[in-house]
Amino acid sequence: LAFSTDTGDVIAKDRASNEVLWRTDPWSKSRVASLASRDWLFGYATGDLVKSLAFSPDGSRVAVGGQNQEVVLIDATSGDVIRRLPASEYGWVNGVSFAEDGTLITANDDGRAVLWDIESGEPLWEYRLVDKLEKGSALTDWEEGVGRAEISPDGTRLAATTVGFGEGFSAQLFVYDLATRAPAWRTTVDRWSAVFDWSPDSATVATGGSQSGDLTLWDAKEGGRLGEPVHASAGFLQTVSFAQDGSLIVTAGTDGTVRLYDSATLKQVGANLPAIKSHTTFAFPLPDHRSLLALS
Repeated sequence: LAFSTDTGDVIAKDRASNEVLWRTDPWSKSRVASLASRDWLFGYATGDLVKSLAFSPDGSRVAVGGQNQEVVLIDATSGDVIRRLPASEYGWVNGVSFAEDGTLITANDDGRAVLWDIESGEPLWEYRLVDKLEKGSALTDWEEGVGRAEISPDGTRLAATTVGFGEGFSAQLFVYDLATRAPAWRTTVDRWSAVFDWSPDSATVATGGSQSGDLTLWDAKEGGRLGEPVHASAGFLQTVSFAQDGSLIVTAGTDGTVRLYDSATLKQVGANLPAIKSHTTFAFPLPDHRSLLALS
């Protein structure tokens, strides 16, 4: 599954044959124009650029979030649009993810991380990380939103990061207890934005600095830092991902390298893996425990 930065299309291919199974445009020009007219804050910046994709746990649905307020749910077999969710009250949907039970989580520019029932299309609960702007505010009043939000593999906690710009802004990592719906802890991660991933046992959160290039581990229950960070990129970190068995962490960044780290010691495993073509690189471990996907 991928998306085109030229056309905005979402494309599904057969992994074995590389055959295109379907190609879907989540937002037509007329749809983008309609969404722009309804966004009183980000209207002129509304577009069809895809920012995040996620498969549902059973593989039947694809959630697409992008440069507008909407999340589009697509049938993973046919490519047909099933439902559109009004995810963000204004701005963009920066991230989409699924919990193990099929709950959809959106990370929105309106300052909320929202949990959704994808069958009914109704919100289940929301966590407000950033104060809501009153209607009539200027775009210059917007300082931060939610960049990413994910539920831990054991389903007990939600982690979310803020994203923003401006002198002195620092991205925060928030962790919430889903049973009580109360904040568990928060910490400053880096300037402007950060990436993160849950360990498979839900005991650790790994964060990557978008400005510092540092890889840091955090105790998911108490929020304390686990050891000293390591400098994992000479540029910005774009992705931080645990291998499925939890033994390794894979990082990739704007310096064009992919690196592997022992998750217990944060010692690098082997040499840097070079980028394929460009200096902006993303990397994700694959389920076979032997391979990783690197995108440049």
